[in-house]
Amino acid sequence: MESLEKLKPLGLLLLRLAVGVIFVYHGYPKLEHPQATVHAFEGMGFPGYFAYIAGIIELFGGGLLILGLFTRIAGLAIAGEMAVALWRVHHV
Repeated sequence: MESLEKLKPLGLLLLRLAVGVIFVYHGYPKLEHPQATVHAFEGMGFPGYFAYIAGIIELFGGGLLILGLFTRIAGLAIAGEMAVALWRVHHV
C-alpha cells in the first residue's frame, strides 16, 4: 500500500487536469456564443444573465484548476454552479 501512496499526488494532478479541461471545454462556448446560450438558459427557467455567470465560472474556474491556483475556491464555485444546475434543471 505504500507504493500506492507515492502515486497519490500524480493521481490528484491528473484528476484536477481532467476536470479543469472538461470545464474549460464547456465554458468557452457559453462565452463565445452568448446569445444562443442566453436563449437556452431562459428556456430552462433561468434569467439570461446566468449564462454569462455560468460561462465565467466554468472557463476561469477550469483554468484555475488546470494551473493549480486557488483550487479550493475554484472547486467550490464550480460545485455550487453544478448544484444549482442539478437542482433547477433536473428537479423541475
